[in-house]
Amino acid sequence: MAGRAMTAAALAQARASRLQPVHLMEVYFDAPTGTLYLSDFPRPIVYGGNTYLGAGYLLGVSAVQETTEAVIHTLSATFSGVDQTWIANVLTEKFMDRRLVLRRGFVRGDAFFLDSSNRASVTNNADFDLRNAFTVELVVKPENDTTQGFIDKTISGATNNQFWIGIESTYKVRVKQTTLKETSGGTPAYGTWQRIAGTYDGANLRFFVDNAQIGSPLAVTAPIDGGNGALLLGGLGGTPTYNASGYCRDFRVFNRALSATELHDYRVTDGLMGWWPAAEGGGLTLYDHSGRANHATMASGVVRWE
Repeated sequence: MAGRAMTAAALAQARASRLQPVHLMEVYFDAPTGTLYLSDFPRPIVYGGNTYLGAGYLLGVSAVQETTEAVIHTLSATFSGVDQTWIANVLTEKFMDRRLVLRRGFVRGDAFFLDSSNRASVTNNADFDLRNAFTVELVVKPENDTTQGFIDKTISGATNNQFWIGIESTYKVRVKQTTLKETSGGTPAYGTWQRIAGTYDGANLRFFVDNAQIGSPLAVTAPIDGGNGALLLGGLGGTPTYNASGYCRDFRVFNRALSATELHDYRVTDGLMGWWPAAEGGGLTLYDHSGRANHATMASGVVRWE
Protein backbone atom coordinates (compact mmCIF):
# COMPACT_ATOMS: atom_id res chain seq x y z
CA MET A 1 0.00 0.00 0.00
CA ALA A 2 3.00 2.26 0.27
CA GLY A 3 4.52 4.19 -2.63
CA ARG A 4 1.28 5.49 -4.13
CA ALA A 5 2.56 9.09 -4.19
CA MET A 6 4.34 10.43 -7.27
CA THR A 7 8.01 9.50 -7.35
CA ALA A 8 10.76 12.11 -7.49
CA ALA A 9 11.28 11.24 -11.16
CA ALA A 10 7.58 11.72 -11.91
CA LEU A 11 7.58 15.08 -10.12
CA ALA A 12 10.58 16.15 -12.20
CA GLN A 13 8.70 15.21 -15.36
CA ALA A 14 5.63 17.14 -14.16
CA ARG A 15 7.75 20.28 -13.93
CA ALA A 16 9.59 19.76 -17.21
CA SER A 17 9.23 22.71 -19.56
CA ARG A 18 7.83 20.76 -22.52
CA LEU A 19 5.81 18.09 -20.71
CA GLN A 20 2.25 18.34 -19.51
CA PRO A 21 0.52 16.06 -17.01
CA VAL A 22 -2.47 14.19 -18.39
CA HIS A 23 -5.07 11.76 -17.03
CA LEU A 24 -6.52 8.95 -19.12
CA MET A 25 -9.74 7.34 -17.95
CA GLU A 26 -11.44 4.18 -19.18
CA VAL A 27 -15.10 3.83 -18.15
CA TYR A 28 -16.56 0.39 -18.84
CA PHE A 29 -20.29 0.22 -19.64
CA ASP A 30 -22.39 -2.64 -20.97
CA ALA A 31 -23.24 -2.95 -24.66
CA PRO A 32 -24.12 -1.08 -26.77
CA THR A 33 -22.16 1.78 -25.20
CA GLY A 34 -19.12 -0.30 -24.34
CA THR A 35 -15.99 1.44 -23.07
CA LEU A 36 -15.57 5.22 -23.05
CA TYR A 37 -12.03 6.56 -23.27
CA LEU A 38 -11.71 10.06 -21.79
CA SER A 39 -8.85 12.48 -21.24
CA ASP A 40 -8.37 15.92 -19.68
CA PHE A 41 -5.94 16.90 -22.47
CA PRO A 42 -7.18 19.58 -24.92
CA ARG A 43 -7.20 17.18 -27.86
CA PRO A 44 -7.51 13.40 -28.38
CA ILE A 45 -4.67 11.13 -27.24
CA VAL A 46 -3.91 7.73 -28.75
CA TYR A 47 -2.52 5.26 -26.23
CA GLY A 48 -2.48 1.48 -26.28
CA GLY A 49 -4.42 1.44 -29.53
CA ASN A 50 -7.32 3.45 -28.02
CA THR A 51 -8.29 7.07 -28.65
CA TYR A 52 -8.96 9.04 -25.46
CA LEU A 53 -11.25 11.98 -26.25
CA GLY A 54 -10.93 15.32 -24.50
CA ALA A 55 -13.52 15.50 -21.71
CA GLY A 56 -12.79 18.89 -20.22
CA TYR A 57 -10.80 19.38 -17.02
CA LEU A 58 -10.37 16.66 -14.41
CA LEU A 59 -11.31 18.44 -11.21
CA GLY A 60 -10.44 15.61 -8.89
CA VAL A 61 -10.65 11.98 -7.83
CA SER A 62 -12.03 11.11 -4.41
CA ALA A 63 -13.28 8.25 -2.25
CA VAL A 64 -10.20 6.17 -3.01
CA GLN A 65 -9.13 3.91 -0.16
CA GLU A 66 -6.81 0.98 0.39
CA THR A 67 -7.35 -1.45 3.23
CA THR A 68 -6.89 -5.07 4.17
CA GLU A 69 -10.50 -5.18 5.30
CA ALA A 70 -13.26 -6.72 3.21
CA VAL A 71 -15.00 -3.59 1.97
CA ILE A 72 -16.72 -2.42 -1.20
CA HIS A 73 -14.36 0.01 -2.90
CA THR A 74 -15.68 3.17 -4.56
CA LEU A 75 -14.12 5.90 -6.67
CA SER A 76 -15.52 9.28 -7.70
CA ALA A 77 -14.03 11.28 -10.59
CA THR A 78 -15.23 14.82 -11.30
CA PHE A 79 -14.86 16.46 -14.73
CA SER A 80 -15.90 19.83 -16.11
CA GLY A 81 -16.99 20.41 -19.71
CA VAL A 82 -18.06 16.82 -20.36
CA ASP A 83 -19.87 16.09 -23.61
CA GLN A 84 -23.63 15.69 -23.18
CA THR A 85 -23.52 12.29 -24.91
CA TRP A 86 -21.35 10.91 -22.15
CA ILE A 87 -23.62 12.35 -19.50
CA ALA A 88 -26.57 10.60 -21.15
CA ASN A 89 -24.64 7.32 -21.06
CA VAL A 90 -24.09 7.63 -17.32
CA LEU A 91 -27.78 8.38 -16.78
CA THR A 92 -29.04 5.44 -18.87
CA GLU A 93 -26.39 2.73 -18.61
CA LYS A 94 -25.52 0.52 -15.66
CA PHE A 95 -22.28 1.57 -14.05
CA MET A 96 -22.42 0.04 -10.57
CA ASP A 97 -19.81 -2.70 -10.14
CA ARG A 98 -18.31 -1.80 -13.53
CA ARG A 99 -14.62 -1.34 -14.14
CA LEU A 100 -12.93 2.08 -14.21
CA VAL A 101 -9.25 2.61 -15.01
CA LEU A 102 -7.45 5.90 -14.33
CA ARG A 103 -3.95 6.47 -15.70
CA ARG A 104 -1.65 9.41 -15.03
CA GLY A 105 1.16 10.33 -17.39
CA PHE A 106 2.81 13.10 -19.38
CA VAL A 107 2.74 14.26 -22.96
CA ARG A 108 5.04 16.54 -24.87
CA GLY A 109 3.14 19.81 -24.91
CA ASP A 110 2.61 22.17 -27.81
CA ALA A 111 3.28 25.87 -27.70
CA PHE A 112 2.27 28.67 -29.99
CA PHE A 113 4.54 31.29 -31.49
CA LEU A 114 3.64 34.92 -30.92
CA ASP A 115 4.86 37.97 -32.78
CA SER A 116 3.55 41.40 -33.75
CA SER A 117 0.68 39.82 -35.68
CA ASN A 118 -0.93 37.92 -32.86
CA ARG A 119 -1.89 37.58 -29.21
CA ALA A 120 -4.87 36.25 -27.28
CA SER A 121 -7.31 38.05 -24.99
CA VAL A 122 -9.81 37.14 -22.28
CA THR A 123 -12.82 39.39 -21.77
CA ASN A 124 -12.59 41.39 -18.55
CA ASN A 125 -14.28 39.82 -15.55
CA ALA A 126 -13.96 39.80 -11.77
CA ASP A 127 -11.72 36.70 -11.82
CA PHE A 128 -8.78 38.85 -12.87
CA ASP A 129 -9.41 42.04 -10.87
CA LEU A 130 -6.77 40.90 -8.38
CA ARG A 131 -5.78 43.84 -6.20
CA ASN A 132 -4.52 42.15 -3.03
CA ALA A 133 -2.61 39.08 -4.23
CA PHE A 134 -1.87 37.16 -7.43
CA THR A 135 0.48 34.81 -9.25
CA VAL A 136 1.14 34.88 -12.99
CA GLU A 137 3.26 32.14 -14.53
CA LEU A 138 4.03 30.59 -17.89
CA VAL A 139 6.65 28.62 -19.82
CA VAL A 140 8.37 30.70 -22.48
CA LYS A 141 11.12 30.54 -25.12
CA PRO A 142 11.78 34.20 -26.00
CA GLU A 143 13.54 35.24 -29.20
CA ASN A 144 14.82 38.69 -28.23
CA ASP A 145 14.84 41.37 -25.53
CA THR A 146 12.51 43.87 -27.19
CA THR A 147 9.73 45.20 -24.97
CA GLN A 148 6.98 42.56 -24.92
CA GLY A 149 4.22 41.25 -22.72
CA PHE A 150 3.42 37.66 -21.78
CA ILE A 151 0.49 38.19 -19.40
CA ASP A 152 -1.03 41.65 -19.03
CA LYS A 153 -4.14 42.59 -17.04
CA THR A 154 -4.96 45.96 -18.54
CA ILE A 155 -6.75 48.93 -16.93
CA SER A 156 -9.47 51.02 -18.59
CA GLY A 157 -9.68 49.20 -21.87
CA ALA A 158 -6.14 48.42 -22.99
CA THR A 159 -3.94 50.97 -21.24
CA ASN A 160 -1.68 50.71 -18.19
CA ASN A 161 -1.05 47.48 -16.32
CA GLN A 162 -2.91 46.27 -13.25
CA PHE A 163 -0.31 43.50 -13.31
CA TRP A 164 2.08 42.43 -16.07
CA ILE A 165 4.90 39.98 -16.69
CA GLY A 166 7.15 40.33 -19.69
CA ILE A 167 10.45 41.65 -21.01
CA GLU A 168 11.96 45.13 -21.10
CA SER A 169 15.61 44.23 -21.73
CA THR A 170 15.29 41.96 -18.68
CA TYR A 171 12.42 39.88 -17.35
CA LYS A 172 10.07 42.03 -15.26
CA VAL A 173 6.86 41.80 -13.25
CA ARG A 174 4.96 45.05 -12.74
CA VAL A 175 1.92 46.40 -10.93
CA LYS A 176 0.28 49.78 -10.82
CA GLN A 177 -0.31 51.54 -7.52
CA THR A 178 -0.81 55.15 -8.60
CA THR A 179 2.52 54.77 -10.41
CA LEU A 180 4.03 51.69 -12.06
CA LYS A 181 6.18 49.56 -9.76
CA GLU A 182 8.28 46.64 -10.97
CA THR A 183 11.02 44.18 -10.09
CA SER A 184 13.49 42.54 -12.46
CA GLY A 185 13.89 38.82 -13.10
CA GLY A 186 17.27 38.85 -14.79
CA THR A 187 18.34 38.36 -18.39
CA PRO A 188 16.22 35.96 -20.48
CA ALA A 189 17.87 32.88 -21.97
CA TYR A 190 16.95 33.47 -25.60
CA GLY A 191 15.99 30.39 -27.56
CA THR A 192 15.76 28.35 -24.35
CA TRP A 193 12.63 27.18 -22.51
CA GLN A 194 12.28 28.79 -19.09
CA ARG A 195 9.55 28.71 -16.42
CA ILE A 196 8.91 32.25 -15.24
CA ALA A 197 6.51 33.62 -12.63
CA GLY A 198 5.61 36.78 -10.76
CA THR A 199 3.91 36.73 -7.36
CA TYR A 200 2.35 39.39 -5.15
CA ASP A 201 1.24 38.63 -1.59
CA GLY A 202 -0.18 42.04 -0.68
CA ALA A 203 3.17 43.28 0.62
CA ASN A 204 5.94 42.14 -1.74
CA LEU A 205 6.36 41.65 -5.49
CA ARG A 206 8.68 38.80 -6.53
CA PHE A 207 10.05 37.28 -9.75
CA PHE A 208 11.00 33.62 -10.24
CA VAL A 209 12.86 31.81 -13.00
CA ASP A 210 12.67 28.00 -12.90
CA ASN A 211 11.19 28.22 -9.37
CA ALA A 212 14.14 30.22 -7.99
CA GLN A 213 13.55 33.79 -6.79
CA ILE A 214 15.62 36.32 -8.70
CA GLY A 215 16.82 39.40 -6.80
CA SER A 216 15.10 40.96 -3.81
CA PRO A 217 11.35 41.43 -3.38
CA LEU A 218 9.89 44.87 -4.02
CA ALA A 219 7.70 46.22 -1.22
CA VAL A 220 4.25 47.24 -2.52
CA THR A 221 1.36 47.78 -0.10
CA ALA A 222 -2.04 46.42 -1.16
CA PRO A 223 -4.33 47.16 -2.81
CA ILE A 224 -2.92 47.80 -6.26
CA ASP A 225 -4.97 49.70 -8.85
CA GLY A 226 -7.78 47.89 -10.69
CA GLY A 227 -9.86 48.44 -13.77
CA ASN A 228 -12.05 46.96 -16.47
CA GLY A 229 -9.48 46.05 -19.13
CA ALA A 230 -9.03 42.68 -20.79
CA LEU A 231 -6.48 40.05 -19.80
CA LEU A 232 -3.92 39.68 -22.60
CA LEU A 233 -1.90 36.53 -23.22
CA GLY A 234 1.18 37.28 -25.28
CA GLY A 235 0.51 41.01 -25.43
CA LEU A 236 1.11 44.33 -23.70
CA GLY A 237 -1.36 47.18 -23.73
CA GLY A 238 -3.38 48.37 -26.67
CA THR A 239 -0.83 48.02 -29.45
CA PRO A 240 0.50 44.88 -31.20
CA THR A 241 3.95 46.52 -31.19
CA TYR A 242 4.59 44.94 -27.79
CA ASN A 243 3.24 41.46 -28.48
CA ALA A 244 5.41 38.59 -27.27
CA SER A 245 8.15 37.36 -29.58
CA GLY A 246 8.71 33.65 -29.09
CA TYR A 247 6.95 30.46 -28.01
CA CYS A 248 4.67 30.42 -24.97
CA ARG A 249 2.61 27.81 -23.15
CA ASP A 250 0.92 27.02 -19.85
CA PHE A 251 -0.22 30.53 -18.95
CA ARG A 252 -1.70 30.41 -15.41
CA VAL A 253 -3.20 33.10 -13.15
CA PHE A 254 -3.97 32.62 -9.43
CA ASN A 255 -5.71 34.87 -6.92
CA ARG A 256 -2.99 34.27 -4.34
CA ALA A 257 0.80 34.26 -4.12
CA LEU A 258 2.16 30.77 -4.71
CA SER A 259 5.25 29.57 -2.90
CA ALA A 260 8.36 28.64 -4.88
CA THR A 261 7.58 24.94 -4.52
CA GLU A 262 4.02 25.44 -5.81
CA LEU A 263 5.01 27.28 -8.99
CA HIS A 264 4.51 25.31 -12.22
CA ASP A 265 3.18 22.33 -10.27
CA TYR A 266 0.06 21.49 -12.24
CA ARG A 267 -1.44 19.60 -9.31
CA VAL A 268 -1.79 22.96 -7.52
CA THR A 269 -5.23 24.41 -8.27
CA ASP A 270 -6.15 26.35 -5.10
CA GLY A 271 -6.95 29.89 -6.24
CA LEU A 272 -6.57 29.07 -9.95
CA MET A 273 -8.45 31.66 -12.03
CA GLY A 274 -7.21 30.65 -15.47
CA TRP A 275 -5.00 28.01 -17.09
CA TRP A 276 -4.31 28.07 -20.82
CA PRO A 277 -1.99 25.18 -21.80
CA ALA A 278 -1.89 26.38 -25.44
CA ALA A 279 -1.88 22.78 -26.60
CA GLU A 280 -4.65 23.06 -29.19
CA GLY A 281 -2.28 22.77 -32.14
CA GLY A 282 -4.49 25.08 -34.24
CA GLY A 283 -7.58 27.24 -34.28
CA LEU A 284 -8.26 30.67 -32.79
CA THR A 285 -9.21 29.69 -29.23
CA LEU A 286 -7.00 28.94 -26.23
CA TYR A 287 -9.19 26.91 -23.89
CA ASP A 288 -9.15 27.58 -20.17
CA HIS A 289 -8.52 24.43 -18.13
CA SER A 290 -9.19 25.98 -14.72
CA GLY A 291 -12.85 24.99 -14.92
CA ARG A 292 -13.89 28.67 -14.98
CA ALA A 293 -14.43 28.91 -18.77
CA ASN A 294 -12.19 31.96 -19.22
CA HIS A 295 -11.34 31.01 -22.80
CA ALA A 296 -8.99 33.27 -24.77
CA THR A 297 -9.49 34.39 -28.37
CA MET A 298 -6.59 34.81 -30.77
CA ALA A 299 -6.24 38.11 -32.57
CA SER A 300 -5.68 36.56 -36.00
CA GLY A 301 -5.41 33.24 -37.78
CA VAL A 302 -1.65 33.50 -38.41
CA VAL A 303 -0.35 31.19 -35.69
CA ARG A 304 2.72 28.97 -35.67
CA TRP A 305 2.76 25.93 -33.40
CA GLU A 306 5.66 23.87 -32.11
